[in-house]
Amino acid sequence: MLSDNPAEILEGSKKLNYQEKLLNKWKIHIFKLFRKIFKSEYSKGFSMNTQLLVEIFINTLLSFQMIALAWYPDMDISEWNRYTSFWKFVSCFNLINVCSFFGIMDLCFYFIASILMLCFGALLLMLVNEFTELKIPKLLVKILRILFLVWTTLLYVPSLIELSIVFKYSTFNYDKVCELYGSHDPSLLAYGVLGTLVSPILIFFLIFLAFFQELFTADTRHGLWRKILTVRAHSSVDVKLLIFKTAMSISYVSFGNTEPIRFLVTFTIASFWIFLEFLRKWPYYNKFENCIKSCEMFSVCLSLFSVMLGKAMDNAGIIFMLNFFMQPISAIIVSWFLITKIANKKHSVVNDSNQYEFERSIRHLLCNKELEDKAQVINYFSGCYTNKTIIKDKLLVIWEVNFCSFSLKNQKLARIKLTKKKSIVPTLEGTIQELKAIKIIDKRDYSSTDSLYIEYLEELKNTKAHDFEVCCTLLDLGSELSASIPQYKKIHFLAIKSCTLLLELKDFYGKLIAKHKHLELYDLYITFLQNILGEFDQASSMSRLKASINHQLSFTTIYDSNISSFEDSGILLVSANENSFGTIAYINSKASQLLKGTISDLVGTDLHDYIPSVFSIDHYFIMKKFFIEYIDKEIAHQGQFFIQNSLGYLVECRFRISLSAFHNNAYFLVSISPITTCRQLALISEEGVIYNCTEIFSHYIGASTTNIKNLCISDFIPHLDISEMKPFEPLIIKKNEKNLAIVHTVKELRTKTIHMLLIIHDEKEINLWKVGKDISQIEYFKKIELSQKDLEKITQSSTFDFLDTKNQEFIPLISTSQEKQEEINMLIDEKPSKKYNNLNKTEEKSKQISVTNTKTTVASKHIEALSRKMKIFQKILLLSVIIT
Repeated sequence: MLSDNPAEILEGSKKLNYQEKLLNKWKIHIFKLFRKIFKSEYSKGFSMNTQLLVEIFINTLLSFQMIALAWYPDMDISEWNRYTSFWKFVSCFNLINVCSFFGIMDLCFYFIASILMLCFGALLLMLVNEFTELKIPKLLVKILRILFLVWTTLLYVPSLIELSIVFKYSTFNYDKVCELYGSHDPSLLAYGVLGTLVSPILIFFLIFLAFFQELFTADTRHGLWRKILTVRAHSSVDVKLLIFKTAMSISYVSFGNTEPIRFLVTFTIASFWIFLEFLRKWPYYNKFENCIKSCEMFSVCLSLFSVMLGKAMDNAGIIFMLNFFMQPISAIIVSWFLITKIANKKHSVVNDSNQYEFERSIRHLLCNKELEDKAQVINYFSGCYTNKTIIKDKLLVIWEVNFCSFSLKNQKLARIKLTKKKSIVPTLEGTIQELKAIKIIDKRDYSSTDSLYIEYLEELKNTKAHDFEVCCTLLDLGSELSASIPQYKKIHFLAIKSCTLLLELKDFYGKLIAKHKHLELYDLYITFLQNILGEFDQASSMSRLKASINHQLSFTTIYDSNISSFEDSGILLVSANENSFGTIAYINSKASQLLKGTISDLVGTDLHDYIPSVFSIDHYFIMKKFFIEYIDKEIAHQGQFFIQNSLGYLVECRFRISLSAFHNNAYFLVSISPITTCRQLALISEEGVIYNCTEIFSHYIGASTTNIKNLCISDFIPHLDISEMKPFEPLIIKKNEKNLAIVHTVKELRTKTIHMLLIIHDEKEINLWKVGKDISQIEYFKKIELSQKDLEKITQSSTFDFLDTKNQEFIPLISTSQEKQEEINMLIDEKPSKKYNNLNKTEEKSKQISVTNTKTTVASKHIEALSRKMKIFQKILLLSVIIT
């Protein structure tokens, strides 16, 4: 029926094999583990000014670490040694150079390697605890969080350089160490197999930590941009910056000294490109954070360019001048330009480019608390979402979800938007942010009865599955007990398993009833207590409680007051997921009776099969459009609408459709209520060709067969010309000394006109049609659906006597000729109707008898099954006593 797996975000709705399920289970546990360690709320509790100062300090240190990689201790440039103090000062921001000055490179390597291996071991320990569901010590989590934060930010570049140096000099033979200040023996940096094998593993582990740190600490909630400085729309530019740092650090050791021009040109262009990426995508919601990151990359680019220019001109003074004097001046100019020009630049909404530019263009709407037309933002997202030219990942959905959650304050809508999967390219960042969004959004929407009802169905399904397992275990135990040669070990195992499952099932029922006070649950629980456990006193208590709740519900008039009210109507739960769109996932007994089918046969079928062909044009397209553009509304139709049952006949009904989501699956919750009326109707063409009709419509027009599709109405009622009938004005004819009204109605459905033909034999309804003939169509249908009291008032107080031949002007005819009216009356054969009435009565009696027999048979089988279960359970108790 519904999905059992709460982690279906990773599985989708397709069936997975064992290996895929195991892999997804690992993904979920790894996500939970890293989510505990890599929190995005590092800045929580600090003022914005404090956060700003900390960010400026950290990014200044990081920029100096990158600038120090622009040169080596001994450069082949004239007057290089003249500025040695400046080069050493800048290089001191790199921990490796500090260790080099003090001659403790060995200690530095062992320290870095020990910390990284300790972190790796702690991660494995925590991962094992995730699978075993043991509590992880909070102190361990806090220590790891601090270590990961420090090693992936301030010590990331120094650690990469140190490990790369150890690998280089442990693997290859060199005469001198060119990356460090002072004189160092290359043999002292060679650690043999330890340096050759362990260093690459630690480098890979460090890059892995930094990458996941970048993605998991990314906070995309735009509503917090005034509280947290580092809130950003996406991490694409920051990931590129991380790749740049990694590549530049490793290249600095590997070939920077041997091929300096290639090294400088490559990373000068790369740094300038990342600087432009910050300007173009402007990833952070706070302009000051964007400014800090952009200035960091501009400073690195200027330093690399200065060294490249100084090497080309063979003059170290140019490098010194550009770095010592131009760096602070350029930082001020660039900051002023970014804050005053780029940050305040107005963008027009575009949805024909990539998703990042689209988000940038509507960011001023996302962050505007006083925005009046918030629904327009949802329309912008819908337009971008349906644009096939844009490559989209889950971030587009996350931005819309955050807008619904923080700007609209609508958790139900956010949960529905989170289920969008069509045309989404899977990315690691999108998946991580989606999993984080699921955790952030409230687990239950208490304001939504629809969500509670779907949750109830899901939990009821799981409880019934557990009940089925109990029955199978009891049957296995009974079979083993009645075997000619019973096995003691198997009996002992099944007895213990049965008792355990029975206690668990009782606990499940108790929790489910406490959570959802539904009458069906009480029936199941009472039956379980009486016939399985034999706890008659508790069953009697539950029966009294059920009667009390049923009495309270009888005075309830609010539709959404309790989920039990859903059972008053036919309920269909239709999937809105991409790969199962329109499939019926659940149907209750009333809806199955309405559609003339069994629940097992109807579940899994297509909703499209029950929509009349006249209405089914572009039906799925409209449903998908409604799902994509959904804001917070429902489709409710209180007048005429039709569904087509499994036999192919029309059923007149009202309906209510709403959208809801549960476990990352979206559903249309369809409530159908049949319209109780005596009239029969048919959908016809403008020329009178019958498309479809109600079950006994054919008998009212004198047809000898029930299959009258694609036949013309004039074949059965001669001289009845639909084109000459005035819409909504009843044509009164005589049949069997009774009035019979034929009404031609017209309904505008988008660009198409729907024609219907109604045959009415109830005099009260004929009077209502007569009263409403001069009213508009909407009011006309309202007149039809009046309550019984209003109907009686109108019929009693009406001054029109429609059976009186004096009021002929109120009986509109096809022709003014009385002969043609009598001719129509004569041509309608009354015998088939009489036969049908007798046949109908016989069929009803036979159906009642068959239903009674079926119920009796089912009840007897049920009683027999319960008695067998009682005997088996008594044997279990007896056996447990013997074993004890």
